[in-house]
Amino acid sequence: TWLCVGVLSVISYGMPGRYTQHVSPTDVSNPAQSADRSPDSIGPAESNPSNANESELTAATSQREVFAEAGLSYSPTAQPARVFVGIATRLSGDAATDERIIGELWQSFTKNDISTVIEGIQDEQVYLVYSGYDRQRAAFASAVLGYRVARIGNVYAGLSGVRVPAASFASWSSSQDPGGFLKRTWQRIGSLAEHPGGNHAVEVYTLDDSYDVRRIELQLQL
Repeated sequence: TWLCVGVLSVISYGMPGRYTQHVSPTDVSNPAQSADRSPDSIGPAESNPSNANESELTAATSQREVFAEAGLSYSPTAQPARVFVGIATRLSGDAATDERIIGELWQSFTKNDISTVIEGIQDEQVYLVYSGYDRQRAAFASAVLGYRVARIGNVYAGLSGVRVPAASFASWSSSQDPGGFLKRTWQRIGSLAEHPGGNHAVEVYTLDDSYDVRRIELQLQL
């Protein structure tokens, strides 16, 4: 069952959370120590550049056609390696259960201003990052709700970090009924016969001064 979640139409921060114990990030990757490694990459001695380029182009064209059939036309966008820190949760693979889990994650986020204890926040947007796509369960394994940071350094207790490698992403965005847009887009992706993307998906939330959601972008790794 594909993950399909709604979003809160209003985000308002409450009192700062009790994320006060300073610990080393033993469960997260360090960008400085981990190079991008693709299991599908082929070394120079094993590949023909011309054939590889033709194969990649054919695969990319086929992938766009699959999305287009579901009403999800896109132009691929290259994203650099990114790092996020926030509150994390495991996902069950059941759509109804995961919708409740994500809702509880948002409730925790709005009640606890974790931005005060996260170092190196890069912008004012809020990110919900899904990771570890499991093709057998047809669902992502985990989610982190928080902020994009310059690097994963020391992470406070109660927070987690996730690194999304440089990759090509399909993206869709809307500032008109952003919550409804997000749900409809996930439903269209879910209508596809099989998962067309990679191991990560990123929801990017742009808020106004009142913390109302003004724009949502969904990025799906290809």
